[in-house]
Amino acid sequence: MRRSRRGAFTLIELLVVIGVIAVLAGLLLPALRHSKYVAWEVSCASNMRQIYYALAVYSNNNSDYYPLEQHEHNPHRTLLEALDAYSAGKLIDAFYCPQAMFMESAAKNTSCPPKGKTDTVVDTPENREAGNISYVYWSFLKNKPGWRGTPFFPRILKATGMQPVPLENYQSGNDSQAPYLTQPEYAERAKNTPLSRIWVLTDFFRRKAPIFPHVRGHASGLNVLFLDGHVELVIGRPRDNYR
Repeated sequence: MRRSRRGAFTLIELLVVIGVIAVLAGLLLPALRHSKYVAWEVSCASNMRQIYYALAVYSNNNSDYYPLEQHEHNPHRTLLEALDAYSAGKLIDAFYCPQAMFMESAAKNTSCPPKGKTDTVVDTPENREAGNISYVYWSFLKNKPGWRGTPFFPRILKATGMQPVPLENYQSGNDSQAPYLTQPEYAERAKNTPLSRIWVLTDFFRRKAPIFPHVRGHASGLNVLFLDGHVELVIGRPRDNYR
């Protein structure tokens, strides 16, 4: 009885198999990379929703007002203390975006405003204690020193809307990208802006170093928590989208 003998792969067959594997890998890797970006974006949005619930509880006990910070950028210890984040279980964790390490290089960029200053946005015991978080909070009295001539007008947030701060709190200054809205124009806009477009919290960014943490398609942007409680990825320059 003659046994059939199976021959080994020929070189051509082996190359064909390797080629098929390479093609499949080329198709799968972008999809896997996109899934990773989406997971980070969703995790960040979940953080913001947790913070929104805490803000809703706070405003319910404080005549609809949200906590008010001195500046829009770090540190935000006043915000953390107002929401009882230091003792409220895992709430403190929500103040750090999963992409914080990616943004850290921009935060420490000394060539961007405010000049000579650096920020840090990663989750460390020191940052938690200081109130340095991964997000920018938009209920504030004055722009952080060095951010002169920006369109990021100070305002006081309430669950029912926003109100501009007194005129003397606005900084003036020249900027090559001006003109921006004037304070009276912004005050008028504040009356008519729906809750679904008013910024409450965004990912960290620097004005002249737009390294944004989230990518969708070929565009990048910031997760934004709006006053009505929804979160969306806003593509484009923050100065053009600020409401």
